[in-house]
Amino acid sequence: MQIALLGEVRVTVGGRDVPLGPRQRRLMFAVLAWQVNQVVPLARIEELVWPDSPPRRAAHAIQVGVSDLRTRLAGLGVELETHGAGYLLRADPLLVDVHRFTALVAKAGLADDEERVGLLGEALRLWRGPALADTAEDATRQRLCAGAEETRLVAIEDRAAALLRLGRHEDVIDELTELAAEHPARERLVGCLARALADGGQAGEAQEVLRRTRNWLADELGMDPGTEFRQLEAELRLPSMLPPVTGFSGRDKDIAKLDAATGGDGLAVRIGAIVGTAGVGKTALASHWAHLRRDRFPDGQLYLDMRGYSSDPPLSAEQALLRFLRVLGVPPTELPTDLTDATGMFRTRLTGKRILVVLDNVAGVDQVRPLIPNDPGCVVVVTSRERLDGLVARDGAIRVPLDVLTADESDALLRKALGNRADPALALACAHLPLALRMAAAHLVYNPQKTVDAYIAELRSADGIEGAVRTAFDLSYGALKPQYQRLFRLLGLLPGPDVTAEAAAVLADCDAPEAARLLDQLAAAHLLTQHVQGRRYFLHDLLSRYARERSVAEESPDERAAAVDRLTRFYLQTVSDAVELLYPYMLRLPRDSQQPSRFTEWAKAQAWLNAERANLVAAAVHGPRPTSWLLADALRGYFYQTREFTDWFSVAGAGLVASTEDGDLRGQAAMNFSLALANQARNDYQPATEHYLSSLRLSEAAGWGAGEASAFINLGLIDEVRGDLRQAAERYTQGRERSSRAGARQLEAATLVNLGAVHAQLGRLIDAERSLFAALEINRELGSRQGEADARYYLGAVAGLRGRFDDAEAQVTAVLAYYREIGRIQDEAESLALLARIRCEAGRHAEAAADARGAIELARRTGDQHTECGGHVALANALRGAGAVEEAAAEFDRALVMADVVDAAYLTCTALIGSAETRHDLGEHDRAVAEAVQARDMARAAGYRLLEGMALAAARDDAAAAVFAETGYLRG
Repeated sequence: MQIALLGEVRVTVGGRDVPLGPRQRRLMFAVLAWQVNQVVPLARIEELVWPDSPPRRAAHAIQVGVSDLRTRLAGLGVELETHGAGYLLRADPLLVDVHRFTALVAKAGLADDEERVGLLGEALRLWRGPALADTAEDATRQRLCAGAEETRLVAIEDRAAALLRLGRHEDVIDELTELAAEHPARERLVGCLARALADGGQAGEAQEVLRRTRNWLADELGMDPGTEFRQLEAELRLPSMLPPVTGFSGRDKDIAKLDAATGGDGLAVRIGAIVGTAGVGKTALASHWAHLRRDRFPDGQLYLDMRGYSSDPPLSAEQALLRFLRVLGVPPTELPTDLTDATGMFRTRLTGKRILVVLDNVAGVDQVRPLIPNDPGCVVVVTSRERLDGLVARDGAIRVPLDVLTADESDALLRKALGNRADPALALACAHLPLALRMAAAHLVYNPQKTVDAYIAELRSADGIEGAVRTAFDLSYGALKPQYQRLFRLLGLLPGPDVTAEAAAVLADCDAPEAARLLDQLAAAHLLTQHVQGRRYFLHDLLSRYARERSVAEESPDERAAAVDRLTRFYLQTVSDAVELLYPYMLRLPRDSQQPSRFTEWAKAQAWLNAERANLVAAAVHGPRPTSWLLADALRGYFYQTREFTDWFSVAGAGLVASTEDGDLRGQAAMNFSLALANQARNDYQPATEHYLSSLRLSEAAGWGAGEASAFINLGLIDEVRGDLRQAAERYTQGRERSSRAGARQLEAATLVNLGAVHAQLGRLIDAERSLFAALEINRELGSRQGEADARYYLGAVAGLRGRFDDAEAQVTAVLAYYREIGRIQDEAESLALLARIRCEAGRHAEAAADARGAIELARRTGDQHTECGGHVALANALRGAGAVEEAAAEFDRALVMADVVDAAYLTCTALIGSAETRHDLGEHDRAVAEAVQARDMARAAGYRLLEGMALAAARDDAAAAVFAETGYLRG
């Protein structure tokens, strides 16, 4: 028998429901079951069954109901007893789900994290919906079940916290995102979500979650968040990239040497260079020391594996700098595009800071030098197999040579694993090398039938340190069962730096649980390292080369090719699923796939792409054709959002080479398009135009209509930015014709939005609305909320220009709500700036100023200087409208400087017009006319007909009236 209260009220026996009667009778039973083995007074039952007003004969109704329930439950192992003026349900509490839930939660509180996750998961699965879902009114549920609901939320928070400690951030993002929206005042829950996002590489999103909660608490409750929340805010603003270290022992003298190397007078940055042979423990020492001394670096710790000895290409200094800058809070749109600028920005960001920079596995001085801060409060620790003489001689690095372990340290390491089986002769046979010692210990633990003497005899046949390591590899590998050996061999074929159980399962053609079991066993044998618990595994570079050798020796070329093909196809399918959800509007090469998408939540799709980025890039650069350029094509939307330019150019360039060698015209067209967009995103319009023209030519040759249309559209965007509106309109018109002919409805709708925007700038407001309403209709047919939002944004802008302010505000407010819902901060900022302009035109200057300030704040956080400039223009107009003329003049001056920096002709014109009107207010009529004439000439040259009319009005030229009549400005 089971009694279910957490959801619909049910009693089941052998899987069959026991009927409990009508709703009130079920509720009487639920009240008694909720307080099982306790006497529930009649008055308590009355107030819960009839929370508003009990009937005159309520006591009689309860008596009849209890009698009926006794009959229905007879023989089922429970008893309904009368106790004076009350009733009691006598039963085993664990038959009732709410009491099982409470017991599991209590048990979880005493367990370690792994067990706690399991117990809390089991407890939370008992909740099938709101407690007493089909029986109780909200008032009853609040009185009876509020405590259990609170316990449920605490259990969710406890489980999330445990999962985060285990490194399993991806498992909590979706659930916490939904719950944080429902419970914005729960600071711990929101904090868990923020930490999960940060752990998944989404630091900006994490800080945005915290910001919104802080604002909600202030706006709705008039309070500030608590201490832990504030500490988390501060923590997430600081970089903390150090990898975890487990099982470290000894090295006291080396720690002291590193302390000395990184100490000093604080007059210059200090550099400690840990150098030594492979497998001697350089990474472990650097990471352990960094954790020990992290209090010396209150502004954060930066860490990167420079991959100097990996089978993958080493990380360049430029790639490393861009990653550090993102961690330091530089928005993607502000990231420098060359090494010199990146170095300068990095050093500027670290000025006045006390930050530790750990650069692991460095191949040479050129990788390091641009990453050295100037500030004397910073410290750099480098690990390398090279001597790094140039870093010592020129940059003042102090070398910390790392030798093998001492006899005592080796003995301590072996005793931890082997206890009394530890033997000094074993340490000597392993040449006191930590990697060989750990593998030897693991081998003997998992092969207890082998004696230590036998293992030593096998190792003594080796020659020197390299021989000892190689023999240790051979012995550990040889002791594995065939299925473990096979997976280890195949891991040597990985194109990227690490692997998950899911990817390993694809590589080995087995299921994920089996792959996870095999990976755990390989990690236990020290043939593999688990660097995020329960999630990701990687091979030491020596082991990676060894695994590849074994693969070549024992797998046929066809078997190796098939394994790599399976893995890269898996990456391609999963990337396609993620970007289809995240960037459905982006052009992609057509693919035949009938598989259901694995992603339904934005956060999970984004987290997967962030976690797998290095593997995806490696697969695109080194993978088989045509997966190479298909992966590069699918990743374009991700790179456009993240501004990972180095990786973007790398994969697009490799894809272009591969597709050209294979003669695939569509692939070449797509890769040229990707290279064009990358250059366009960096405001480098000349190479962007050349690649778009190549993409157009190749698309035409391949008969790829969507590719042709996209090339025309993006060429139009470049024309628009450069101020050639008529050419832009012509390009958009050609793009629309081709997208319509190709049946690319989403693309057609996007083109119509662009065309509408250009018509509006040209002063063709009627044509603009016609294009935008057509785009809106297509997007509604397709169910594209993003496309609908784009169309409504410009419809709001045009309605405002025509003087229909209520309509304009309704459109833009809806768009703003959508962008806030999906967390698109940049689009939220643009929408706020437009809303400010509309409200200012409508005479609501205080609201307009608030909106403009909100737009400026968000634009600064995303690094979007164009939108920030628009916000300053809107704020200046609002201030002028409110009578703060001098403040408005200063704000217009600020906007003009920024408009010049971003080279935006439209913003320059609007700022000049507003400034001219303000100068008239201040009596500075000569300056006012000069600015207005400058704006008029710019507007005429670019084709901004409506702005030309506004400039004429600011110049007090009567010709303005004719322009306004022609365009329909403020005329409904």
